[in-house]
Amino acid sequence: MRMSFIFLLVLMMAFQSCKSMRIPTIYDARKLDSQELSVKGQKKILKKSSKKLPNETLWMPKKYRDKYKTIDDLMKSSNTTAFVVLKDGKIYYEKYFNGVEAGDLTQVFSVSKTIVTSLLKIAIQEGRIKSINQPVSDFIPTFKEGKLSKITLLHLSQMQSGLSYDEYKRVVQTLHFYNSKDVSSRLIHPKLKHTPGTVFKYKSIDTQLLGECIEKAVGKDFLEYANEKIFSKLGLQDPVVWTLDSKEAGHLKLYGGLNISARDLAKFGSLFASNQILDPNINSTILKPCEESDCRSGEGVYCNGWWYDEWSDDAHVFYGAGFKGQIMMINTTNNTVVIRLGKNKGGVKWYDMMKNLSMQVGQDISTSTTADITVPTTH
Repeated sequence: MRMSFIFLLVLMMAFQSCKSMRIPTIYDARKLDSQELSVKGQKKILKKSSKKLPNETLWMPKKYRDKYKTIDDLMKSSNTTAFVVLKDGKIYYEKYFNGVEAGDLTQVFSVSKTIVTSLLKIAIQEGRIKSINQPVSDFIPTFKEGKLSKITLLHLSQMQSGLSYDEYKRVVQTLHFYNSKDVSSRLIHPKLKHTPGTVFKYKSIDTQLLGECIEKAVGKDFLEYANEKIFSKLGLQDPVVWTLDSKEAGHLKLYGGLNISARDLAKFGSLFASNQILDPNINSTILKPCEESDCRSGEGVYCNGWWYDEWSDDAHVFYGAGFKGQIMMINTTNNTVVIRLGKNKGGVKWYDMMKNLSMQVGQDISTSTTADITVPTTH
């Protein structure tokens, strides 16, 4: 086990030195070709709540309270760059660390997938896509060949396409995909490994394909449609940039190229939580309910761009998660959003702690216990 780890470490370092196999960072928009949104509309400054975060004993595990004197100490030491908490659209906490300031853009990696799947639902809602079960071959002709014809938009949204990719176990393949100078070349004749709809494997090619299908269905550039249906509603304070595979090819990294400030990402989460992005009836009924999903891994249940924990049913909490610990957590039970962005996870198990925080924000202190909580350790 130790030798495998050392080999992997050496391999990753070798990749880092090779431009074509570089390791992604949250600052990639500064290095890679990118496209900036041209967002119209008035900027919205988030209001600050007069209330503070609940006492740390209510949501922070004791091991972290013993190790760090304050929340700020935890954030600084864990390579966190931004931590924002909103409830009912008001800021309870907003701070920046480790060289990042308010308004700075960083890449949120796979949190980007929540934009793509939201647009899928909107396109279905508008009748531009017939149904979640529409074949991919309706949009990409090469998918009419053989068993590829069985792949549907639902399979892409649920990471059940059966395509021969595996984000976690095939590191070289993942880095090749991320660093590709023409991502469309990898979408034309992909190889199938499993029967579509039978096996869950987390893989960004599914989301990239999904975004391509949405573009063809709506007859608009992806960013133009995203701008119209999502970003124009947020009252963005800061620029939004999406990285490309290359300037020559000009394809967006739809699966993970969103670069956005923490406060603007929080606005998206807040509008999503309050059903101002999607029709709640469409959102709850048109797609396969996550509670019945068989898209399960050590991270929980994956459903249409979001992750759901399996260890608690007392709140409807889900989150978008990106490489190196980018997290947008939404609690629709009490309309709370928690954003954590960082250079890496910093050795912290964020998901459980953030979920507990989301459930405690806004509660009456007089009705809350200050006893040490037992936090599940599923992550």
